Amino acid sequence: MKDALLVIDVQLASFPPFPPAHEIEDLLSTMVGLVSKTREQGVPVFFIQHCGGCDDPDEPGTPGHPIHPSLVDEGALIVQKATPDSFQDTSLHDQLQEMAIERLTICGIQTEYCVDTTTRRANSLGYQVRLVSDGHSTWDGEPLSASQKIEYHNQVLGGYFAELVEAEAVQYS
Repeated sequence: MKDALLVIDVQLASFPPFPPAHEIEDLLSTMVGLVSKTREQGVPVFFIQHCGGCDDPDEPGTPGHPIHPSLVDEGALIVQKATPDSFQDTSLHDQLQEMAIERLTICGIQTEYCVDTTTRRANSLGYQVRLVSDGHSTWDGEPLSASQKIEYHNQVLGGYFAELVEAEAVQYS
């Protein structure tokens, strides 16, 4: 089975001095390990980069827009998007099809927006999907805390839309 890893919106806008996402340093450490393991196995890694609107912290050309430098390397596969759906109005699906990718492993930010939407869309496009249960994050909000949102989305997305897998357990065929 041909695999790819999607790393969604792990941009500087999610790290200090901006308001940091929940347990962002732990998440970054998890992702660095996962990206490294994935590259070592020759599996393609796609970095999804959100292009926020005017005055958004991830607006192109602002300090919050770049993908965290500990993740990307020269020649990284970067797909830019302007909506929570990593497939909408992007080249992602075409690139995955050209590479004959059948299964996607998904991690990133923001749990209830881009991670949720991309996971559901990948499933509806016919990909086998794995969601890294300890590999996505968000911010506290009302009525749920960040940890509650993460737990809820793992429960909702796991099963029908995606297989849940911890980062340490991710294996590629």
